[in-house]
Amino acid sequence: MVEKVRQPNINKANPKDWAGLPRIYSDWVRFVGPQLAIDAPKLILGKALECITGDDGNCFYWSFGGSNFKEEEAVNSKSHYLERLDWEINLPEMPFDISERLKAVRVEVDYLDWGDIEQFNKAETIWLDAKKFTDQEIKSRADLLEARKYVLPASNLLLEYWKEFESV
Repeated sequence: MVEKVRQPNINKANPKDWAGLPRIYSDWVRFVGPQLAIDAPKLILGKALECITGDDGNCFYWSFGGSNFKEEEAVNSKSHYLERLDWEINLPEMPFDISERLKAVRVEVDYLDWGDIEQFNKAETIWLDAKKFTDQEIKSRADLLEARKYVLPASNLLLEYWKEFESV
């Protein structure tokens, strides 16, 4: 393992901007990963698939099925989800069929008024459909399944270097 790596000259992650973190992380992985023999495109794809099928749900879970619905929080969640979709759609590693599906999702959810609980719930249903589609794609394609499985070991190898990046 390389003891010292060159760190990129990119913006640090803002802890309050969880939606933008994967964009910064993927830029960082493109720079640092190859120095450590990490397959950066595979890791980035796996991370993006992980976001689509899991982390993106944080835009909806906070409302606890509507029992904790807050208009301002819903509007903020829309902004976060659109930011995340833009990152996922534009990743060069993202397979065409998933990217196209996410483009359609983006159009659908952007049109909705998330400050209205019914439309917020509709946006969640649209995300769930995209999640299910992506889950099926992962299960049916060895390259996507391999990318998903690569995330944990590769991320563990990079952790100390990410902490170093964040602390500089």
